[in-house]
This record gives sequence, structure tokens and C-alpha cells, in this order.
Amino acid sequence: MAPTVSSNSENESTMQQPETPETRSQDAETQSQDDDGEYAPRRNMIPIMIALCVASFLAILDISFVTTALPTIAGHFKASQISYSWVGSSYLVTQSALAPLWGKVSDIFGRKPIVLLATFVFFIGSLICAVANNIAVLIAGRAIQGAGAGGVLLIVTILIGDLVSPR
Repeated sequence: MAPTVSSNSENESTMQQPETPETRSQDAETQSQDDDGEYAPRRNMIPIMIALCVASFLAILDISFVTTALPTIAGHFKASQISYSWVGSSYLVTQSALAPLWGKVSDIFGRKPIVLLATFVFFIGSLICAVANNIAVLIAGRAIQGAGAGGVLLIVTILIGDLVSPR
């Protein structure tokens, strides 16, 4: 498209580029910046980032706590060496295996409901672990925790990419 020529009230010719979606969005951003003094998403960015970091921190902290306490846990349940290793492995296997599923589901249904669902799954797994009366129930609870933690960690990373501009 060729630039159009227009004249202003003082009979001076000026070159104007045709309006495109990019120029419209730039004009809207400039106008919203001038009206508010800053972009609206930036004002809310700190609480959002804190919430996302806390969610990630809890999922990662869970791995550290159980690894440290695993000998005591295995002793309490009188677990075999195979069962002992599955307490940590079940978490990591489900976390890794279900990550692609969480990502695709969040593309379909949106990020917020899926990160909340993943957090809920992690919470349910934590409750199962808390009331476990044998090693098999503990391993099942850890697998459910891993499924939720995989979703939380993945979607938090995706959300940060969605919220923060590349520039």
C-alpha cells in the first residue's frame, strides 16, 4: 500500500502511512499509557508474580522435604528398599509424564483454571500422603502430588511467558 497524502489546515502536505493493526495497537498503548501514567498489567504484575512464585516454591520444596525425610519415613512404614525408592520416583515420573498433557489442556481451557486445578490435584495428593497408613498409599499420594506439581511448575512457566513481554 502506498502512503496517502493529506493536507492540514495550514496547507502543508504531509505523508501519512495507512492505518494497520500494528499502528492501531501502538496508538492504543500510547493512549492508555498517557491516560493511566503506566500500563494496567504492570500495576498488577507484582502480586501475580508473587503468587506464581509461591506456587512453584511449594512444589519444589515438597521434593526437598521428602528427600530429606525419606529414611525416617521408610523406617516408620518398615518399607523395603524398592518401596523406599518409589516414594520419590513416583512423584518424578508422574510430574514428567503429565507435563505435556497439562500444557495442552491449558491451551484449550485457559491458564488460570488449569493452574488452579493443578494446585488442587497437588493439594489432594498432599492430603493422601498426610493420612497414609502404609507405604502403598504414600506412594499413590506422591504420584498424585507429582501430577499436580508437574502442572503447577509447567503452567507457571507458561504464564510468566504470557504475562511478560519479550522486550
